Amino acid sequence: MDLVTADGGVISNLPVKDLAKECDTLRAFATSSWGKFSTDKGGGDDDGDSVIRKMRFKLEEFPKCRVQEFVDVVLSKKEADMITSDSLVDCCQIAHYLMCPTVLAKIEQILMTSIDSANCLSLCQLADQLGLSALLELCLTHLMRTLDHLKDNDSEAWDALTPELRYKIISIKTAMESSLHSRSRLYFSSLDEYLAIFAERVQYY
Repeated sequence: MDLVTADGGVISNLPVKDLAKECDTLRAFATSSWGKFSTDKGGGDDDGDSVIRKMRFKLEEFPKCRVQEFVDVVLSKKEADMITSDSLVDCCQIAHYLMCPTVLAKIEQILMTSIDSANCLSLCQLADQLGLSALLELCLTHLMRTLDHLKDNDSEAWDALTPELRYKIISIKTAMESSLHSRSRLYFSSLDEYLAIFAERVQYY
């Protein structure tokens, strides 16, 4: 199998079975490609090997070097914590897109240890988009403590967020500052879910 990356890059001759074992999207793609071959051609083993070699999956929104790092982790050629810092977010998005839960969980854990005021907004947006609840919760905890400082000192990053996401963040901060909570901890998988849970609690109390 080949993976086609940005700028016409290609990572060639990758082991289909190893990738498909870890990535649900690639497993579905390989199964579909093999099924089409079997229906249209019905050839022998040599023809089947040829089909596998010709499988090409497009990841054209990601640079070749980022895709290579992701592939190396999937194929156990390197550990997730060896992914370069510049590649972490792209590898996280690739893992999510290819439905590779093992690698995605490892990268999420790494990102959770790297939250700071410089990257909190972008990681919050990433976590909300990909449904990474644990990362989102930590980002929001940090963000609620530093939101005013971020808005005043990093207005470019704040303005880069979508108006919808800015509204959700401000709504949560306002709710946390102005209303009573029970002492039990809230768990949520998205900003929308948090707002819904909070609205129910305010109504109850």
